[in-house]
Amino acid sequence: MITSQEAIAFRQQLGLAPEALDAELGLASGTVAAWENGSVRVPDFIAVKLRWRAAVAERNAALAASGLPECEWIRSWEAMPQPEKLKDRSAHLTEAIEHEKSCSVCQARARFISERFGPMPPAPMPTWLRAVAWYNGCLERLPEWARPAGWVAVFFGVYTTAQVLIRAPRLTRRPMDVLIGLAAIVASATIGALVGLAGGWLHAYRQRRAARRTT
Repeated sequence: MITSQEAIAFRQQLGLAPEALDAELGLASGTVAAWENGSVRVPDFIAVKLRWRAAVAERNAALAASGLPECEWIRSWEAMPQPEKLKDRSAHLTEAIEHEKSCSVCQARARFISERFGPMPPAPMPTWLRAVAWYNGCLERLPEWARPAGWVAVFFGVYTTAQVLIRAPRLTRRPMDVLIGLAAIVASATIGALVGLAGGWLHAYRQRRAARRTT
């Protein structure tokens, strides 16, 4: 939730008039003005988007005024068309992340931002994607060899849940069958976790053996 004063500040950081923000967000004319005079509450999903965009604009303005050089590689990367396939998009993003790790220009700009601003607000994303991000953050706390267990468990569990839902009309006729379906989901996720643990441990073991051979 954001206040009317925050709505005004975020819009000004974006450099837009109320009518322009109405049009950009696909809202009825006068909606932003109603937010700003306090007569209408800003919806939560739009509040998240405004807070994120304002933070990006604030940091970009600070960088532009800092006199720090821009990274030509990143500029050309941003000019590339976005790949259509999800796998290609992930590879495209990974390429930029890996570049920034070794680029002195990018690192200087990142230090400038981190020294002057706090962490970014949550990025606007669908609820399911936020759940995935939260789950991934939990898995990141585990040892690397144990992380595949979490994802394989989810895959097995989702697959079995889909199978149970397909049979839902028949299952509801007998309460015991519903319990059996739930038990099947738990068992499937557990098996997935064990398979993931075995695969992660085997991968880590092979990496250790390969490292010993090279030393």
